[in-house]
Amino acid sequence: MSRLSRVGVYEIHISTKEVLPVLTDVLIPPDVQIDPAKPGIVYKEGSAPKLKVSEFNASNSRPLAFCNDLAISPDAKRIYITTPYSYEGAAMGGGAFGEAITLARNGLLWRYNLENKTVELIARDFNFIDGILTERSDHSGEDSVLITETTKFRIDRLHLRGPKAGTHDVLWEYLPGMPDGLDRDSEGRIWVGIIKKRTGFITWAHRARWIKFSLLNFPQNWLPIPRQTAVLALSADASTPLFFTEHDGSGLGEISAVIPGKQHLYLANFRKNSRGVYSIPYPKGLQPEGEQK
Repeated sequence: MSRLSRVGVYEIHISTKEVLPVLTDVLIPPDVQIDPAKPGIVYKEGSAPKLKVSEFNASNSRPLAFCNDLAISPDAKRIYITTPYSYEGAAMGGGAFGEAITLARNGLLWRYNLENKTVELIARDFNFIDGILTERSDHSGEDSVLITETTKFRIDRLHLRGPKAGTHDVLWEYLPGMPDGLDRDSEGRIWVGIIKKRTGFITWAHRARWIKFSLLNFPQNWLPIPRQTAVLALSADASTPLFFTEHDGSGLGEISAVIPGKQHLYLANFRKNSRGVYSIPYPKGLQPEGEQK
């Protein structure tokens, strides 16, 4: 098997165009009994299950099945990796549809320490952990991270250190669409890709649980899946909405991330027939400092 054919985290050397694997395996999470009435588990700093890569073997580790997003600490010593679900053959598309309908709590958040080559399980049992941003960092670690729970239309803050360590806050719930990737601009503002609009149908389906088994057996093209996609901007602390715009999906579909540039916002998109790189200008008043006119 080619070393580039496995799911994982890779680094690209721009000057040589060489692609090298960084992490392709993780430890096997310990068995826990999930209480559906309780939120997902966040591990306090120092209490997370962890293992050195050099100690991996067939009994204590497994291949990464689905890497969705990552964030690198400001000192470039730690990588946070989101895996929405991890069973064999996991991928976007059909698998993601099942996760959205069932609201399965298969989401895991990993941290890889580049200095000591240790993998830690930072959080578990969340719904489709997708986007990730670090917060309040110093040389020893991060106090908290932001994540999106895409299929629950949520943005959460997970507390890793400090008085709230081991807990999480739901910052935004019932968003108008599924929040996907998270990115910051040079002013610290948070840009969110809203990959799919929220519809009345999916809200009803989550309330009418009796229909879910039938929905899982329907061909996806029978269901009213929206085409609309959107962009959301939040303040640096994620407390205040600053901008929102929705696109009908006719030209650009499924905005999975909004990457801030110097003068434009670049839109990563997931739809297979979307060709090329798309960008939009910054909204008025939200241009980076020095670019505002």
